[in-house]
Amino acid sequence: AIYLTAELPPARGGPADDRAVVEWLAEEHKVVLIPGSACGSPGWVRVAFANLEPGVCAEAARRMEAGLTALVEGQGPGGAQ
Repeated sequence: AIYLTAELPPARGGPADDRAVVEWLAEEHKVVLIPGSACGSPGWVRVAFANLEPGVCAEAARRMEAGLTALVEGQGPGGAQ
């Protein structure tokens, strides 16, 4: 498998709740990531993109970008600082 890991922006009052962010991204942006805390890296997310068709990968990347941009802008669980 091929993975990308990324640190989430801090939430108001402390580190991001990676599990809450992953749930929010799935519900609101229809993209599924792995919470970093499931892999020993709380506050991070893990993205698996192996074996995706190019069009599916591009759409997932678009949704992930929209969701993470919204998170940085203060939307989503906890809101960013």
